[in-house]
Amino acid sequence: MQTGQQERAVKTLLTTSLLFFSLIISTTGFAGAIHNGIIKETMNSGGYTYMLMDEGNKDIWVAIPESKVTEGSKVNYIKGMVMSNFTSKTLNKTFATIIFSPGLTTEEATTAESGDLFAGAIKAEKAQKKMETDESPGSEGAVSSYQEVKIEKAQGDNAYTVAELFAKRQELVGKTVRVQGKITKINMSILGKNWIHIQDGSGNPMENTHDLVLTTAKTLQEGDTLVLEGKVTIDRDFGYSYKYNLLIEEAVPVENQ
Repeated sequence: MQTGQQERAVKTLLTTSLLFFSLIISTTGFAGAIHNGIIKETMNSGGYTYMLMDEGNKDIWVAIPESKVTEGSKVNYIKGMVMSNFTSKTLNKTFATIIFSPGLTTEEATTAESGDLFAGAIKAEKAQKKMETDESPGSEGAVSSYQEVKIEKAQGDNAYTVAELFAKRQELVGKTVRVQGKITKINMSILGKNWIHIQDGSGNPMENTHDLVLTTAKTLQEGDTLVLEGKVTIDRDFGYSYKYNLLIEEAVPVENQ
């Protein structure tokens, strides 16, 4: 993957992770693994604060949404995803190992602190999308970009295209539907579920009706084309403007249609 694409992919994944991490804290109180150390070096670039952390037995680079920190101070940060040989285009620097963390915290994460984490998520979104307002784009910011695909509609009386599901969502509430599409994005183990995005070439990208989100307990692979069945829910509001007007839940693959 090229440097620019890698950096954009990390920003997209981190923004999504930040959102759902804040949701996990606010709904369960779970804070995840907390690490701490002394900041030996720090710099800001591209919407991030990079910190070289002295954790006692090792030094490690950590990136968080841009924040005010000072060298020599001791901070606690939330464990995040680890990247190897990551090149920051804005810094013109390659990190042998770096942790992308949702942000700083105290040892006892509270519901109030989840608001601070989400504020960091909004900062990351603004840096990525060069937004000019203080409002989060919400679930629209997590929509997978349109892909040039043309996939046949699944078979069966309960089968629909992605566009048809958006158009008929009101009448399909609570019903089990079948859809065939290509998995364009996956977020694993969020709120106890895997969140997948599929497209079949139908729908209008200008209205975000091209990208269908489903939740599943199954482990699936990005890039696969398959048939899925799940229950239609609408107007699911997770707070912080993250509202899905259509969500297919408890989805499972259909092997023989």
